[in-house]
Amino acid sequence: MAEQNSLPVQQWLTDSEPLTPSLYDTAAVALYPGPAREACIKWLIEHRNKDGSWGDAVSWQDRYACTYATALALLEAGYSTLAEDALNQLPVIAGTDNMMETLAFGGLIGSLDRYSANRFGAQTQHSAPVAYCITDEARKWKALKQWHAFWDPRLSTAGFIGECVYDDPSIDLRKFMNIFGATANGSITNSPGASAFTLLACRQRGEEEPATLRSYVESLNPYHKPISVLDQIPHFVTAWVLMYLPENSALPDSPPVDALRQTIFHSTTLGLVQAAGDTTIPGDIDTTAAGILGLRIPREQRQDLLNRIDFMFDTPRYLTFAYERNPSSTTNIHVAAAWPDNPHLDIVLDWLEAELERSFGMIHCKWHISPYYATAELVRLFAPMCKPAALRMVARASAFLLESQRNDGGWGWHAQSTAEETAYSLMALYSLRDHQTPHYVASKESIDSAIQRAATCLSRLPDNEFPRLWIGKSLYCVKPIVRALKALALHRVSLVSDSVREI
Repeated sequence: MAEQNSLPVQQWLTDSEPLTPSLYDTAAVALYPGPAREACIKWLIEHRNKDGSWGDAVSWQDRYACTYATALALLEAGYSTLAEDALNQLPVIAGTDNMMETLAFGGLIGSLDRYSANRFGAQTQHSAPVAYCITDEARKWKALKQWHAFWDPRLSTAGFIGECVYDDPSIDLRKFMNIFGATANGSITNSPGASAFTLLACRQRGEEEPATLRSYVESLNPYHKPISVLDQIPHFVTAWVLMYLPENSALPDSPPVDALRQTIFHSTTLGLVQAAGDTTIPGDIDTTAAGILGLRIPREQRQDLLNRIDFMFDTPRYLTFAYERNPSSTTNIHVAAAWPDNPHLDIVLDWLEAELERSFGMIHCKWHISPYYATAELVRLFAPMCKPAALRMVARASAFLLESQRNDGGWGWHAQSTAEETAYSLMALYSLRDHQTPHYVASKESIDSAIQRAATCLSRLPDNEFPRLWIGKSLYCVKPIVRALKALALHRVSLVSDSVREI
């Protein structure tokens, strides 16, 4: 269709651009005594914060894990003064709550503790919140090892949190590397951190280091290509870009779209889509639901898909991955929107509504630093629903979005408006405008005014700023999605331009 042809959809879907750099993973690679260490150490020193820490200030867990891992890497490289300064930052960094916990935070810190004890004979003292996360993640790892699907890469996160195998004699390392090794590049689940720690585990035990895994780790150089939490996540990019395309535009005919569709219907994946494509990272409910929404799979086919993944429902919500410690709100928002006939829908909506009320009209997600992501997704996807609970949430969440719009017309949870957060919120307001009912407290005029101000702000925001808002082992940004969000949100302006011009 003509309106889609004006958008560079194919470029977003085929863009293999890596994720933004991960300081934690770069430091983990630097722990391994190979040719990658020198470049990683140099890069880490260049990216030190002014206060002597490493990582992003918007998440104390990110700064804590990045600073701790970097301190140990600096010790290995002989920078003892810098390392001691970094270790002294840890008590200052540690927060007082578990909000915005980076993925497997406690497991990473526990692995770093074991490494520190083995290599340097040092016992690091942690604050109560950090110690709690370490203990809780250790319980999860123990339960995961006892699970019947621990060795099934379609379901198990064991490979992605492969740091946990370090100093764990109960793990058959050879079996672990054979099962969770990615054939394309020799890594462990495309994760630099997991790959480096698996090699370190081999070295600690005196076991042979696989040539393919060693070659992968030794090839990592932050000056040649960012060392990210994952090498790339093609299905994630495809699903999210398609999900935000205008409803009246045709889906692009391209290999990434075909690959996503095949994955959803391919029986050997258990119905779960792997965000990172054909690798040993397990499939997850969020990418699956987003893919179904993006591909606009007919409603009658969705029930069959739901039945295949019903084992991921754990009252009162869906888990993104098995043995998930803290559930994801946006995973459940996407599931509720993807399967309106879901027999668990009322239970999921009740849980989401309680989460929304607990946070006074906004909702946080474990995968994203900003509440505007989850809150906007709730408004965007629940506005067309006929469920009373969904409409109550839309009224509450949309009021939060309108009230928290910044003076410049955009949205940003921290210092300033960002293109990503503004685009999410603008997409939500478009949906609110298109599906307005008496349940909504906002008038058409107030919505149109907010849209106009947001569109003006978004058009002025630079195209080359990518704040790290997504939560992984450390924070990251998916650049193609940010570019697509901005372009698609501004594209929607033309669809309501007549009404907006009347203001």
